[in-house]
Amino acid sequence: MSREARPSSIPPRPSIKRSLTSILSRISRKPSASQRASSWDSNWQSSSGHPRMVEFVSPESRSKGSRAGVDIVESGGSALSEAQDALTNSRRPVWTRILWTVPLEHYPVAQRVLAKITHRDAVDRLSVLAIQNYLSTERGAFFCNADRNTGNSHVLEVDWITFRDTQKTRDKTLQREVLRNEPALSVLVYIFRISSDKRSIAIWRRKINMPATIIRKNANALAAKRRELRATEAQHVIKIRPARQVKNGRMSHAYGVLHHSQDAAHGSDPDSLTRFSIP
Repeated sequence: MSREARPSSIPPRPSIKRSLTSILSRISRKPSASQRASSWDSNWQSSSGHPRMVEFVSPESRSKGSRAGVDIVESGGSALSEAQDALTNSRRPVWTRILWTVPLEHYPVAQRVLAKITHRDAVDRLSVLAIQNYLSTERGAFFCNADRNTGNSHVLEVDWITFRDTQKTRDKTLQREVLRNEPALSVLVYIFRISSDKRSIAIWRRKINMPATIIRKNANALAAKRRELRATEAQHVIKIRPARQVKNGRMSHAYGVLHHSQDAAHGSDPDSLTRFSIP
């Protein structure tokens, strides 16, 4: 029997590999917005260095006979390490790194992970964890390495990635989706598989609607967080791949930015990311 196909490798292109730590250590946070580090922050590690189980208070009582649920584990960024070059190497065109159009039917591993995400327990626990992460950081999404989720059908390993983390990918689609998602109503989950040369990933998305009971229990905290972030989010921009410029006969890089319009912030036209500038 033939092995399951993996995402096709992109032909090698000249690139400079930079470690995740060196990339993220240059990203500064505003001191006024005290936030818990997300999975890509180099200064955060789980205490044991291993994936840690997330404890939840169940939103509804469960009978002891319904234990065949799905537990959520946070990898602390370890599940993202092999995808480092594909996700953050902005010296390479984003279309060679992040592949959105790979047919899902060719990847049973990813299909099984997507099926696991729709389990009732997984929906409840991902919703609770997404709210916890949003309240302690900012809007974001879960990333899930499909190959790290094949061993146990009752465990789902994820990492919380903030919007500012997605800016480091220079991927317009990813940034726009996270920016447009309403964190008080739904959760974005991105499942990915890494190519054999680790230079690209195939990626699929799922949007989970939060159960009404969980939304109601957290309504006040979510409303307060939204007010807290209103001014900051009004300044959010979508960063695209570096645009090359010639200065004094030498190539230099200037980062292009798509400014997020007020209409897009309120969920209207996804193409209302209008103004392009080189800051």
